[in-house]
Amino acid sequence: MAKATKELTFDMTRVTAGEIAGLQKALRMADTESAAAIYAKTITQCPSEWGAADDPQTYLNLPYFGEFQDLVDAWFEAGKNARAILRANSGNT
Repeated sequence: MAKATKELTFDMTRVTAGEIAGLQKALRMADTESAAAIYAKTITQCPSEWGAADDPQTYLNLPYFGEFQDLVDAWFEAGKNARAILRANSGNT
């Protein structure tokens, strides 16, 4: 994963089940505007050179084959990590 994506901070509690399905569909359809809106909602910190974390345009301005694709990977990894933490805290495996 690229260095810039290591500077990302996520709040996955801000995303709904419907948004997850919408994001997956958006990414399959190359609907970067819908994806960027979800990223702006769940990313609380990003590299300062990208722009404001809560602005969808920040993510639309990223090079698609590079930082945007790395962002997609980092976002889903953060989701997996959040799920693992929730499971550990609830005692479920």
